[in-house]
Amino acid sequence: MSDKPRTIGRKLLSLFVVQEDEEESKCRDIPPAASADPVADDLIARYVHGTAGAPTEPAAAPAAPQPAPPPVAGVPVSPAQLDFASLLQRRGLGAEEQAHVDRALALLANLPKETPTEIQRQIVAASLAAFGVSVDRILESALLQQRLLDQHVLEGQRQTEATVEESNRRLRELEQEAARIRQTIQDLLAHQESVAAACRQQRQRVQEVLDFFGSEAVARVSASSARLRD
Repeated sequence: MSDKPRTIGRKLLSLFVVQEDEEESKCRDIPPAASADPVADDLIARYVHGTAGAPTEPAAAPAAPQPAPPPVAGVPVSPAQLDFASLLQRRGLGAEEQAHVDRALALLANLPKETPTEIQRQIVAASLAAFGVSVDRILESALLQQRLLDQHVLEGQRQTEATVEESNRRLRELEQEAARIRQTIQDLLAHQESVAAACRQQRQRVQEVLDFFGSEAVARVSASSARLRD
């Protein structure tokens, strides 16, 4: 079991402590027990021998930012491909502050899964303190990331709602225009039918003249009339 805290120490050292090139080889094999902090040494030693005491009372967590509204129920959502580093950078969270959380996540991924969470937390917190890394800075960076991500979602939602509202307004205008055009088409078609009916009626009246003089006379005039041929 003694390899577990040693692994934690190496991971802490590689993730959170910036070493000069000539010192890296010296620090590569230093276990966390070699820290100058007796609290970290004691926690690791007690954990190695299975005598870790009861967990200490955790400090009250700061108020979390309001989460972004959930997506519409029943609509499947695939996460977008976002450049979170650039997104957070544009919103004022520098690369080093972001790196605090990334390093902490990398560290957590390498902790022994069978170790109780509270013991993991005590060992990591004590070891970070021994290496001069502030847990509060890590927590602050994590909270800032959550807040900025929520702000990004909420701002995007407000912009989307404004665009949707404008689009719906435009659609209503277009629907009204389409209704007006459809009515115009109906009026034109109705007028054309009315014109055609009137012309048919007048044609029937003129037909009475043709019928009166007979078909032979009508045929003769049709054949001889230059105007009719044109």
